[in-house]
Amino acid sequence: MLDVGAMDWRSKVGPEKAEDDVFYSYLEKRALQDKENAGSLHFSTALASATDVSQAIAQLDCDIRAAEGRVEELRGDLEETENDRGRLGHVLDLRIRVMELRKQDLSREREAVDALEVKNRTLLNRLGPAIQSYEKNLGLRFEAKGDVLLLIFTLIDPKSPRREFKVGLNLQGNDQYNVCFCDPQIPALGDLKRCLMLSENLQDFVVSIRKEFRKLIL
Repeated sequence: MLDVGAMDWRSKVGPEKAEDDVFYSYLEKRALQDKENAGSLHFSTALASATDVSQAIAQLDCDIRAAEGRVEELRGDLEETENDRGRLGHVLDLRIRVMELRKQDLSREREAVDALEVKNRTLLNRLGPAIQSYEKNLGLRFEAKGDVLLLIFTLIDPKSPRREFKVGLNLQGNDQYNVCFCDPQIPALGDLKRCLMLSENLQDFVVSIRKEFRKLIL
């Protein structure tokens, strides 16, 4: 007896064969469609992956350009900082130099002040023997104002005995007397200056200029 179940469907004939043809044709189409769908899915997945990679590459490129821009910006800041440091160093050097020069100026000024004090002491020492006599008889006193020694006369104007008549003296580099100030002015001041420079007789100058001050009120 023939086993129908074991028979190949292609050996069938009649209606049964037709049904099997339809069924297996459907299976073949379905398998083909599944294969096509799988390929399409694989292509879509590959395409999506490629798109993601492209986007990632584009983003990475953008990040690289931004990083390069930041590097250039930092390089510019560094150069500016170096320039600022150079300028600050130059300014600091100038300030140090100015301080050194100022220190030298102060030293010279101190030396000049010391020299003026020596000159004033020299001048007072020369006047020493006559000072007390001048103060008592001529109403004369002495005041040092910087490098100027003021001779201040009173007891000249009978109407105002305390009125002050002033003349200023200093010593020049060659230790000669110089009249640098007179109040009030007197007409003979130029002649008295020349006489003092030639004779270097300070006592005669004091007596002579007091006489000239008296002439102003007569």
